[in-house]
Amino acid sequence: MKEATLKKKQQVVDEVISMSEGSAGVILCNYSGLTVSAVNKFRNELRQMGAQYKVVKNTMIRRAFADVEGLDEHLHGTTGVVYTGSDFGAAAKCVATFAKDHKDAITVKCGVYEGKVISRDDVIAISELPPREVLIAKLLGSLNAPITNFVGVLGGVPRKFLYLLNGIKDQKSA
Repeated sequence: MKEATLKKKQQVVDEVISMSEGSAGVILCNYSGLTVSAVNKFRNELRQMGAQYKVVKNTMIRRAFADVEGLDEHLHGTTGVVYTGSDFGAAAKCVATFAKDHKDAITVKCGVYEGKVISRDDVIAISELPPREVLIAKLLGSLNAPITNFVGVLGGVPRKFLYLLNGIKDQKSA
């Protein structure tokens, strides 16, 4: 009997580990006060972006993330785990928006990103960043701007020389 229980617990820990390894990170939430319909809505929103939400006991989380320092202080009360999928920022934005819409029902505890604990404020800050594509477009625009300006300056020298020649021609013809 006891051995069967230990195997089930180990399966839960293994599932947490495998799901977190397949994600960019995880976000831990306190979900006390959420209704079943709200939890289902939350899961559906996350599922649309490739993320998942599971309720896991704190002891199982503690065992799965034994090598992550500073996580124990966040493991109290009810804990739901958001496995972010490939886009941590999009999942953080979804969690933050849902938490804002359901005040007192769900709150962000912390996150685990690249093997390190990040605070609630860091998760919220990440959620407020623009999408990845917008950041890449801004970076490429910033990289392209000096070249574009340089070409404009190079084109300005012959243009001003032509204006000078046209001015001299107009002066002589008058």
